[in-house]
Amino acid sequence: MRLTTLLVDHLGQGPMLPSMMPTLAASDAVRCAL
Repeated sequence: MRLTTLLVDHLGQGPMLPSMMPTLAASDAVRCAL
């Protein structure tokens, strides 16, 4: 699943978004690198 899709899924969670962004970005970067 792409980072943008994950962000859209998490937009409705409010406070969860800022805390999740670094993890999602890191996971997406790793997938791109692989």
